Amino acid sequence: MPTEETKSSRPLLRFSSFELDLRAGELRKHGLKVKLQDQPFQILAFLLERPGEIVTREQLRDRLWSADTFVDFDHSLNSAVKKLRQALNDDPDVPRFIETLPRRGYRFIAPLRDTFSAEDDAGDSPRNGTSPVDSSAAAPVPGTLPAVTGHPHWKLWAAGALGFALALSLVAWFRPGRAPSLASAPPVLLVPLTTYSGHWSKVSFSPDGNQVAFSWHGEWHGDFVDIYVKQIGVEKPLQITSNFGYNISPAWSPDGRYIAFLHAKHGERPGLYLVPALGGPPRKLFDFEPSINCTPGLSWSPDGRYLLFPDRSADQPCSIRQFSVDDLRMKQITSPPVPSTGDYDAQYSPDGTSIAFIRNTKDVEDIYVIPVSGGSPRRLTFDNRLMTGLAWTPTSKEIVFSSNRGGATWGLWRISAAGGTPERVSVGSERAYMPCISPKGNRLVYASGSWNENIWRIPIGSGHRTGKAELFIFSNMQEEGPQYSPDGQHIAFQSTRSGNFEIWRADANGSNLVQLTSFGGPLTGTPRWSPDGRQISFDTRPGPHPNVFVIGADGGPSRRFVNDSADEGVASWSHDGRRIYFASNRGGNWQVWKRTVDGGQPAQVTSKGGFAALEARDGKSIYYTKFNEPGIFQVPVDGGQEVKVVDDPPGSFWGYFGVGPDGLYIVEEIGTNGKNRLGFKFFDFATRKITVMGETDGTLYVGAPGFTISPDGRYMLYVQLDEARSNLMLAENFR
Repeated sequence: MPTEETKSSRPLLRFSSFELDLRAGELRKHGLKVKLQDQPFQILAFLLERPGEIVTREQLRDRLWSADTFVDFDHSLNSAVKKLRQALNDDPDVPRFIETLPRRGYRFIAPLRDTFSAEDDAGDSPRNGTSPVDSSAAAPVPGTLPAVTGHPHWKLWAAGALGFALALSLVAWFRPGRAPSLASAPPVLLVPLTTYSGHWSKVSFSPDGNQVAFSWHGEWHGDFVDIYVKQIGVEKPLQITSNFGYNISPAWSPDGRYIAFLHAKHGERPGLYLVPALGGPPRKLFDFEPSINCTPGLSWSPDGRYLLFPDRSADQPCSIRQFSVDDLRMKQITSPPVPSTGDYDAQYSPDGTSIAFIRNTKDVEDIYVIPVSGGSPRRLTFDNRLMTGLAWTPTSKEIVFSSNRGGATWGLWRISAAGGTPERVSVGSERAYMPCISPKGNRLVYASGSWNENIWRIPIGSGHRTGKAELFIFSNMQEEGPQYSPDGQHIAFQSTRSGNFEIWRADANGSNLVQLTSFGGPLTGTPRWSPDGRQISFDTRPGPHPNVFVIGADGGPSRRFVNDSADEGVASWSHDGRRIYFASNRGGNWQVWKRTVDGGQPAQVTSKGGFAALEARDGKSIYYTKFNEPGIFQVPVDGGQEVKVVDDPPGSFWGYFGVGPDGLYIVEEIGTNGKNRLGFKFFDFATRKITVMGETDGTLYVGAPGFTISPDGRYMLYVQLDEARSNLMLAENFR
């Protein structure tokens, strides 16, 4: 079919660093023509007409060959798609452009662009330091926001659910590309909703849109997190709960009478509560299991009869549950695949027909929509990034969500509920999380903020006592995951100083920083040195699953260590350099596996759960933590009986331990001056005793590896959260 007859109404279709010129019949990259034969060109044009949709093999046959043409269709189509992938430098195993659906067809999964931006350079070939067989980037920390991942304790739920925020200036804007009548509409005004310091949960609007409910630890930053209500235009909020433990995720009932929230307190089972919107005694509706490990969130059905929230049982992933306020019955709505982290942040559509939610595989998240009446969920986004919250527009036709799909900087995006390519919201372009839209749709509130983690160095003296810590590797971005090289001459770490999480290398004194990877978007981290110091393993998420990669210590092309569809990461090397240990959920839950460096089938090492593993100096056993359980464990390298060596650290500090020649360096709570705070301890292999090394002056960063001991035992590096600022922002005249 001639190029001029393609159905697309746009002569130029842009994605990543590519441009498809339908009139000229050319594919260009950075303005330079890419050689592409006619059939691969037509396939690409057809896929770009239907971004995010499945194009069947039969549709492609009808498009490319007339009915009276006799051809080995399967071979010809496979060959044409292969040539197209070669032109795009796309990996069929972990694609960033064309996804294969076996025996069905293909789908174009990358976002289309109206104009080029700096992030378009993510499509360099070869992929900015990766080999042609490696996939390039497809949004947290989280660069990850600490609020994204689930936590094993409800106290950490509270910390995870409180978004960081940063006040922005007053802004007036118009939304280009909308109907011409909007040109005369009042401009959107962006103002701080809160001007007092604190951490916030996602807000909930009252039915009339004039008040918001949120969680806050109060102006005195006390030990409790309570529910507050703020009238828009009034500075002082009204405290709804008081000294009631940790109370998060408020959700205003459709009739405006009540606020539902999640509650936890030491010595009590966490629960779902209701409190009158004007204040009064809270009433418990439901008890959760104390070990629940799902990112919290609540949503009322439009008729006020049901509440949605994530929950889990046994070793199953988190799923969305529907709770009846009338008869207190529970119904499971989603069934996430095993293995996966599961589903969270479910929100009813205003028309009551659909439920949107976020599905997490392990730091890889996308939006799904499922009918309220039941059925299979429909995937709405194909970014394979991170998200922190979503909100329906009042018409139920669009969803606004927070994502790092544009890089390490989180922003607000909107997408049609029918699918398509997300587009940026004109406010909240940087550091915007947890959006909430008023019932009338004229107001948008989101959390905005910044946080800064740096790498600190602390000397270790005689008796394993620590000295005075010093700021070591730092920036105004995020520095995490430090690891000394075997000879102690270099340090590998992960950083967002380039705009996205990448692997970096520095000299032992913190100087001469060199960027080693350039994936340009997906969460990349957990660097670990090979024993000879020539290679570094790390994990990244260029596709729908995290995988382990290996790169030279001086940079260059990287290679994927295990090429399969399971979630895998947090790798480390054996002391002889022959094996790599890694965490994988290929068997349904997280276990430690091993594989020889020169190939071979992976072998499972642990059987009762395992996550971050480090080999003992004698090479006979491994020490490891578990993702959702406190303690450090030991098991022979070939598998066997598990032994719990240390009761702490908790699961959320899985990356804060190190193996020395004569003991373990760990993080535990230290009771001093009548308070419990985190500190460093040493577990002696010979005496089996634990001694206190010293306290931390600041706050250790949760959720990322942050601990290493120099080979000579003189220094310890750790990651500290040095700054966190936040605010709630209000966009008036939102549309």
